[in-house]
Amino acid sequence: MRRRVLEIQDYWLREAKSRAGETLRNVLDILVELMYIEPAQFILEFLQNSEDALMEARKEGYFRVGLFKDKVVISNNGKPFDESDLDCLCGIRSSKKPSLGYKGFVGIGWKSVYKISSHVEVHSGRVSFEFSRDYWSRPAAQELLRRYGLEPKDVLWQVTPIPTQPIEALPEGVTSFVIHLDDEPKYYTIARAVDELGPSILLFLDYVSRIEVLDRVRGRSRVMRRFTEGEEEFDSVRVKRVMTLVEENGSASAERFLVFKKEFTVPENVRRDPLTGKARRSDVVKREVALAFSLRSTLEGEDLKPLEGAKFWGIYSFLPLHEVRTGLKFLIQADFIVHPGRRYLNTEAKWNHWLMGCVAELVKDSIRYLQRLYKRSYLSVLDYRYIGDEVFEKLIRPYIVSTIDSVLSDPLVVCIKGHEVRLSFTVRATEEVLELIKYGLLSEEELKQIYGVEKHILDPNVKLRERDVVPVLDLKDLLSESLIKAKLSRDPSEAISFLGKVYKLAYKRSTPIPPEKRYAITSSRELKLAFAAYLPRLSLEVEDLRRRFPEIDEYLKTLDLVHEGLVNIAGTEVLKWLGVRDVDLKELVEKVILKQISVESPAPRVNKLLAATALVKKSGVKATSPILVLTKSGAIRRSNEVWYPVKLFEGLEDAMRALDVEMLDIDSYIKYDPDTESWRSFFTDVVRGLRLYDVKRTYYGTYCIVYDYVYDLIDKIRGLLEEVQADINVKLVRLLKRLYDSLRRDCSREIDGGPHTLRLVRDDGGFALSNECLLHDAYGPKERWSQWRERGFPVGPFVSPKYLENPSDPEEIASWREFFTRILGVMEEAGREVIERFAEWFAERKLMERSYRVVGRGDECDLRIDVEGEVVCVEVKGRRGKLREIEVGLPVRTLRFGERYWLVVVEGIPNDPRAWLLRNPGKLLGEIEIIIPGKLIEERGELL
Repeated sequence: MRRRVLEIQDYWLREAKSRAGETLRNVLDILVELMYIEPAQFILEFLQNSEDALMEARKEGYFRVGLFKDKVVISNNGKPFDESDLDCLCGIRSSKKPSLGYKGFVGIGWKSVYKISSHVEVHSGRVSFEFSRDYWSRPAAQELLRRYGLEPKDVLWQVTPIPTQPIEALPEGVTSFVIHLDDEPKYYTIARAVDELGPSILLFLDYVSRIEVLDRVRGRSRVMRRFTEGEEEFDSVRVKRVMTLVEENGSASAERFLVFKKEFTVPENVRRDPLTGKARRSDVVKREVALAFSLRSTLEGEDLKPLEGAKFWGIYSFLPLHEVRTGLKFLIQADFIVHPGRRYLNTEAKWNHWLMGCVAELVKDSIRYLQRLYKRSYLSVLDYRYIGDEVFEKLIRPYIVSTIDSVLSDPLVVCIKGHEVRLSFTVRATEEVLELIKYGLLSEEELKQIYGVEKHILDPNVKLRERDVVPVLDLKDLLSESLIKAKLSRDPSEAISFLGKVYKLAYKRSTPIPPEKRYAITSSRELKLAFAAYLPRLSLEVEDLRRRFPEIDEYLKTLDLVHEGLVNIAGTEVLKWLGVRDVDLKELVEKVILKQISVESPAPRVNKLLAATALVKKSGVKATSPILVLTKSGAIRRSNEVWYPVKLFEGLEDAMRALDVEMLDIDSYIKYDPDTESWRSFFTDVVRGLRLYDVKRTYYGTYCIVYDYVYDLIDKIRGLLEEVQADINVKLVRLLKRLYDSLRRDCSREIDGGPHTLRLVRDDGGFALSNECLLHDAYGPKERWSQWRERGFPVGPFVSPKYLENPSDPEEIASWREFFTRILGVMEEAGREVIERFAEWFAERKLMERSYRVVGRGDECDLRIDVEGEVVCVEVKGRRGKLREIEVGLPVRTLRFGERYWLVVVEGIPNDPRAWLLRNPGKLLGEIEIIIPGKLIEERGELL
């Protein structure tokens, strides 16, 4: 062997600078860089070569990995290297044929080691050698290189062996590889890859039955073993029970698998396919495919466990294909044609499509086997999820997924009685329903009453796939009218027990039950909806009501009372939760007592009316339509014709009698219940006065709707004002104003329709229309005229101050002033004619106070006075404003009087009048008229 190592060395040194050598150098670079992307790929390649070595040795053995900071040592106890192996290792060809059972290609996959190392030692049998890039730069190699005329860079070091001597004795029959790492960080990459090797990697290897990993850096050790626990044949399928044992750092764990294997003959057209030939499989006659399903121990024995995640990969070509995902819950093994680097399947190869068809056939066989032995878990391992990549769409979906979907379109499943039926005929019962079945309250035969067709209850331990849709039979489904009626007709006590137990479970689990499924069995053994049924046990209040009103018993006879047996089983709390009602005071009052005070019933005695009304109020029943009520006159009237004695009517009893308005005798009602506010609330919607209007808010704004009875009362007041005496008139107008004040805040637009003329009391005791009257000074008008009438100036009429209830209250005065002027059209300013008359009257009084005697009026002068024997013509002008704020114009014709023409201007009429005298204003002459500013009058004139 050493001689052969030297022959190979000589060959590659001679070829190093040849065209073939240059080509090989490029091929080796491409092979390492492109085919083997993952640095740790070499681990699987070495494992595959170990499998082949053990096959050639015809024995089971081990694959051992030792991890150091700077190197990896890999060994196996298979057949030692022979010259053929040496030739393959020192080249890029392989003599191993898949038809002979070989799984690897020694010499090709082995080159992946150069991804992480440029120095690899090989020790096998009686030969030791190495491949080293750095060796050819050392002094010891220079003489040899000169002999061949080479530089160190020219050497094809990956295939040129260097003979060595072993420095330690190897056990007989062991092949060892020492891989020196180019840099220490590569250790961590390799360590991670080795950690990922799980026990499933042993499943599809026939000869490597033990994998040992010794990590000297982290101080860890792991040994994975494979044991065959049993084997049988099923329809030409070999079925193995395999256990893998993992011993790691003193602890051990085991996993069990069910492995199905079946051999198929390769069709001629597949063997002749060009891709089959390139993969060196054209001479393969038969090939075996395999499936592996994971098992787990349970309390009842053993069942199947779906495989999840990258821990198990999905497809194996003896060893896992890391990049391939199937979406399946089991493993697939076949001699697939893979891309270089063992990373991906060739999806175009006819060979691979044929293999997938074989796998699909094996899947069918496996389903029959699993269905027979693992009835409750077999479906869970036949689930899948869509991956959507090329392998899934071209190989997995058309063959495996379609087979599973076809065979399991309506799979057989186990029911609670142990029999098997199709999944479409089953329902899955909830835990609560199973409890009812356990105690004999429900049978499978009764499901037809719920579903209309025959159904069976799925064994609760059956594990389904995500895509298996089974109706859930829950407590709500049991509340089927036809089911309950069938039980009721067969055995009422059974129906009561069944329904009571269902409700107790639903209540305990807080299971919502739709209202239309809440049934109750009544004392007459009829089925009613819960909300229409009543609890049979009456409260003390109801019992008392029965004694006071015999009519109650007649009403109770019309109610559907729940059967006592259902109350005893389900309990009052549960039945109330369902909507079964107490026979409560409120309902009885609403159905019986309220009718006794309805306007459609004959009027009862006063005491019974008051007692019944108080009971209605106390029970919380709200009267929404007219009822019979007691008025202050002692009569019983319809409530919608009676007024509540609100503050609006305080002190106006005479007016109310004049209006023939009936008032509610609230004092009599308060004797039965002193809660005044609750009486107001009770009567709000049925009597008049507590609510005068409604406010509506819409998108376009807010508007007020005044009730018709308010308008009716206003019209009645207006009509009555035409004929009543003064004292009643005052009270009626006060009532009208109170109505106005009550409506003013929200309904101002509705009541501001313009002044309304009414007959009012004057201050002298007579009557006048409101639009003919002036406001009396007691109302604080803009112009205080009534003071001058008392001094002799004829003006009026004035509204009587008697309308004021509190003449010293400024707010009330202002309110009346607004009401009279804005609503009734009463005047608070006199006209121009009154102003002029008052000015003459006031000027005359002031001149007389100066001892001037008035001797005449009219013509061209307002007044003629005697001034020391001469007649002086006096022109009088009256103004509301102050003198400084006005101008006075005079006709020119009056200027001929000269000194005998005086002008008197009265300002501040009527609240603060003052008279100014200007003698001979003609001194301020204009061409057409004299315009005299008030300021000038004040400066040149004199105050009378």
